[in-house]
Amino acid sequence: CFTADWCGYCPMMATAIELAQADLPEKIEAVRVHGEGSSLSNDLSLRICSDYQIHGFPTALVDCSTYVENYESSYTASLIVNAIRNTEVTYDTCTGTMWTSSVSGNEISLNLTAYIKTSGSYKVTALLIEDDIVAYQYGYGYDYVHTAVLRGAFTDAMGDEFYTNKSCSVRSFDYSMTIPAEC
Repeated sequence: CFTADWCGYCPMMATAIELAQADLPEKIEAVRVHGEGSSLSNDLSLRICSDYQIHGFPTALVDCSTYVENYESSYTASLIVNAIRNTEVTYDTCTGTMWTSSVSGNEISLNLTAYIKTSGSYKVTALLIEDDIVAYQYGYGYDYVHTAVLRGAFTDAMGDEFYTNKSCSVRSFDYSMTIPAEC
């Protein structure tokens, strides 16, 4: 979801995403990308807004291709759920992942293992998400709790591409990053 702390409609989108997550548990991972002028934006979030040509807030994006605008929360939730169901019909399940992470000081390490059913081209995207940031939100004041806020990326934000010519294969990826000071 593309959002900003100055956006009075963004909390309605957050509610819609929570409703969609309740309808499709374990199928939705919400990431809130703060845009221009938001106190929670950063270079990465601004670049992603630009890459996806986001000009209005709030906007939800499903599968990097289906844009969902904000309406009444339950209607918006149904649009998100339908977009996810369409994605499931469009793409076969051909991968699974497992990951572990550890923190030492201000360094975070991530080991990601991808289990690949079918040979082909893939992307892996690993992001650092921060929960429970108590900060300003238009219409709610300074005690609004922001969740799933994009803070950094282990990979390229649009994904690191890789190819495998072997079906039923396993690929491992090791990443590390310095935790941003604002986190």
